[in-house]
Amino acid sequence: MGASFYHLRISVQQGFDGVVQPGASGDLKALMAKIEQQTAGVPEQLLEDEVHKEFSFVLCPRCREKFCANPLDLPLDIRHIPKRTSDLG
Repeated sequence: MGASFYHLRISVQQGFDGVVQPGASGDLKALMAKIEQQTAGVPEQLLEDEVHKEFSFVLCPRCREKFCANPLDLPLDIRHIPKRTSDLG
């Protein structure tokens, strides 16, 4: 008999607040040249990772419980961590 598992996907995408800095509306060719100069020699994968990065994990039921209880892995007071989510009530 097969075991239960959970598929966790995390997608991190760069956002833009829509605010354009003063003076940034100048010549598009000059702006593109500046960007090319700033990114020269930087590996393509690093540049892509700045814009979008995805992760994929397979979790067992217990790991799913632990992840869902504290997805950012923040420090917790270990005196108050239940063994199961059903113990929260």
